Order: sequence, then C-alpha cells, then structure tokens
Amino acid sequence: MALNFGWFIILFMDFSKILDYVTPQGLKDIIKNLQGRNAELVDENEDLFSESEKNKKRIQELEDQIRILKGEKPIPKFKEPKDLTSDENKNKKKDKNKSPRSPRRKKINLKIDETVDLKVDRSKLPAGAIHNGYRQITIQEILFERHNICFNIERFIDPKTGKIIEAVIPAQYKDHEYGPTLRSFIVAQYFESDSTHSKIKASLESIDIDISKSQINNILLNSSSEFKNELVELREAALEKEKWQQIDDTSWKILKKTSVYTIVTGNSYFTQFATVLSKSRHSVIYALTGKKEPKYKLNELAIDYASGVRNSLKLKMFLYGKKSDKLYNQIELKQLFETDEFKELPKASLRDIRTGMYLAAFREGVFGYNGEALMSDDAPQFDYIFITHALCWIHEMRHYKLIETKYPENAIRLNNFISRCWTFYRIIKISQKNLTEKRSRLVLNIFNLLFGNEGRTGFKLLDKQRNLSFLKAEKLLAPLWNRNLPLHNNGSELDVRGKVIKRKISLFNKSQRGADAWDLYLGLSESCRKLKVNFYQKVLKTFNKIPTQSLGSMVYST
Repeated sequence: MALNFGWFIILFMDFSKILDYVTPQGLKDIIKNLQGRNAELVDENEDLFSESEKNKKRIQELEDQIRILKGEKPIPKFKEPKDLTSDENKNKKKDKNKSPRSPRRKKINLKIDETVDLKVDRSKLPAGAIHNGYRQITIQEILFERHNICFNIERFIDPKTGKIIEAVIPAQYKDHEYGPTLRSFIVAQYFESDSTHSKIKASLESIDIDISKSQINNILLNSSSEFKNELVELREAALEKEKWQQIDDTSWKILKKTSVYTIVTGNSYFTQFATVLSKSRHSVIYALTGKKEPKYKLNELAIDYASGVRNSLKLKMFLYGKKSDKLYNQIELKQLFETDEFKELPKASLRDIRTGMYLAAFREGVFGYNGEALMSDDAPQFDYIFITHALCWIHEMRHYKLIETKYPENAIRLNNFISRCWTFYRIIKISQKNLTEKRSRLVLNIFNLLFGNEGRTGFKLLDKQRNLSFLKAEKLLAPLWNRNLPLHNNGSELDVRGKVIKRKISLFNKSQRGADAWDLYLGLSESCRKLKVNFYQKVLKTFNKIPTQSLGSMVYST
C-alpha cells in the first residue's frame, strides 16, 4: 500500500512533501522502481536509436542506387576529419624506441649493361694537366622499342616422298604471332599494373607494334594454361608446409549471368581464386579442393549432414537405406537423383543431400590433402567443412564497432570493452607462441570474464553481442591450441583486394573462360608476392621456355 500511495504522491503532489506521507522503506522502493524503469527506457531508447541509424544508412544506400539507375553519381562519402584539438591527438608523441628509417638503397649493386668513357676535350686542357683517373656515375635507363623478327626458314624436299623438311622454329616463338617478351609485358601490365586493353594498345602502338585489343585479349586468355600445373604443385606444397587454409569471397560479374562470386583460398605460401555461381557450401568445398572435379559419397557423414539441416528423421531413415561406399561423379549423381525414389524429395532436400555427399568425399580425402583447419569470417557457408574451424578476431570486433549509442555512459562502456578485447587479443597472440597449461587457464578465465555472464556491462546492445561472441568461444580460441593458425583473416582480404581493384577498373568478364584466366593470373601474381618472386620475370622465363625453379619447390626448400 505504501508503494501505491507513494506513486500517487509523486504524480499529484510536490516532491518536497513526499517525506511527510511516505515511509523510508517506501521511498527506497519508489527510487528502486524509478531506477529500473529508467534503465528500461534507456535500453528501449538505445534500441530505437540503433534501428534509426541502420535505417538512415539503408535509405542512403537506396538513394545512391536510385541515382545510379538514373545515370547520376551517388553522394560521395568522406571520412570524418580528426579533431586535432583533442587531448588524444595533442599528446601523441613519436615513439623514442622506434627504429629510424632505413637509408635509401645505394646503386653499388646495380648490374651494368653498358660502360661509356667520357673523355675531356684535349684542346681545352691547360698546359701540364695531370690525368687523375675517372669519376663514376650510374644512370638507370630502359630500352622500350620495337624489335620485330623475320625468320627465314630453310626448306628441303625429300625427292623420294615429296615431304617438305623445314628448319625448327624456336619453341618460344612457335605457334605465336607475338614474341615472349611482348606477351609477358602485356600480362604484367594487365594483371600487375592494372592497365586496360586500351592503355596497353596505346603504349605498344607508340613504338610501332601493330596489335589490336582483341589480340591482346587472346594473349591474356590463351597463355594462362601454361601456369596451371605449376600452381597445382604450389598448392600441394603450401598445404603440406602449413596445414591450414583461409578463405574469403567477393561478388563478381560475368556478362549475361545474374550474379557470380569469387572465392579466394590460400595460406602464407599460395593464393587461389575460384569464380562460382553461388555462395553455397558446395561452392566453398569446390574452392577448397583446388577446383577439382566434384565427387560424391553417401556415407554416414553425408546422411547426418543432410538430415540434420532439415531435422528430419524420415529423411535420415530413407538415406540409410541408400547408404553405400560408391563414389559418384556428377553424371552418376544426376542419374541417382532422377530415380523415382529421389524424385519425390523436395529440391531443398536434394540440395542438402548433394552438399552432404560432397562434404563426405572431402573429409575422406578423395580430393587429396587439403589441410586440417580453416580460418574464415563468420559467414554460414564456411561452417561444418573442417573439424577445426577458427574465426577471425578482426571480423568479430567489427560487430562491436557497429554498435550505435546515444548516451555517453554507454559509449564509455563500449569503448572500455573494446579496449579490453584488444588487450586480450594481444594476450592470446603471446600465449600462442609458448602455450602452457597455466597460460591456457588464464586465457579461458579472461575470456569468461569478458564475454560471460559475470562481465555484464548493463548496456543491453553490448551485452547481447557479448553473448553471441561467447557462443563462438571454441572457434575464436582455436588458434590458441593450433599454433599454426593466425588470429585473423587479413591474409585472404589482402589476396582478394587485387581482384576487387581489377573489378573497379575493368568491371566484369564476358565469359567463364575469361573469369578463369583472371583467377589463374591473379592467383599467380599474389603467390609470387608471398614468395617474393618477380611476377614479370616469372612470366617472361616461362614464355621463353627457360628452366627455372618452380614455386612449389621454393616452398619445399624454405
């Protein structure tokens, strides 16, 4: 009764007179109720504010798309300038322990192709001048000029058979209209320097090379197959060296196809791209196998996967009746699905069965060795493929950076939490190098304090995201027990950046064949970067048929 009467007083009387009518315990109850109600209103307001900010961003994206469809440019996005007057930026000082910038490399190691002696005009020398040797300077120069070759191929006729016998054309020129140096230049300019067909054509025409954009395109498409086997060898060597892969994907475009995607896989030694029609788990497995022809197996793992997705006991019992050790190819699988029993199943179930059978063959090593662990972001299509699956900490922390807050106290809680997370990230990194039982217990305790129920902050949106992170504990802490795994997926993002830049410049491919050629050359370029091999020289020596150390053997020798 005291509580209800207290509410009556608050609503209808002056606050200064409350003490005359309310007991101390009643006043405590009123204040406690007000605090609870205030906290509820703050959380509700935060939810509305967060939703409002998301809607603003979505509206802006839709407005930009409308402008693009109208042929107009979207509103440019500018980063907010730093507040140079803030104490944080004012007090930033240079690190005294930071190593000084290394001096510029001297020219003493340059290879000299030509030496020219410059003589003093003897007529200008004074009488009695004494010779004092030479002073050397080195000038770097390039010879960028046309060098057309005409082969006069000697021919003989066998008088008995009438067969024509010709001199042998050098292997690097055979079946080609353009020489290996010119073809290497085109490949390097297009894939490493991101030049367009038009720019390459203009550069070559400036030195009187007669070439068209279609001929440039043919060189880019037809020469990629020369590197295919070497990249297969590199991938196998890289996976034996580091027993894990990392993965990421980006949208792509092929003419006359609604949408396609490029999946990038790799580790510290190799990069491989695969352009596929969907972001499905089936496509992910295809990329992780090195783009090998899919095979399928209806074993227990496939059955558990297919029935588990739909949580269907009926489907599980049906598939157990079809269980076998047979390895299906794509044609045989299609024939299996066309039988009367499988035709009755929904398309979604058939898709899950197909993916489960593909996963079963992958896990059994049908496609060779593909590593023992996967590092990725939290996209659902990357789940269930590897038993050991690690999540990227950088991607996980982005969820917290996207949290919007209106109240300063919540902003302080959020910033403090993010700061503690990055400290914890560094602790994992240090512990990973020399893990002991004591350190592992310490890391687990800190993780529970940060993301468990004991570490609740009182900021509803933050605590909700903390609970989601807590459910990913096994994947986020996987690098702690697998020292070879990185803590982030930045390697894949760096790999895919080259193709994203290429997309901005050249927009799209006209065919799957063009997309495959791009995948191969860009994968070769990124792999060369990782192994510190000059991409242009690698292409040039391959086109010139010069025997060189393969990229795979370089990995084995490290």
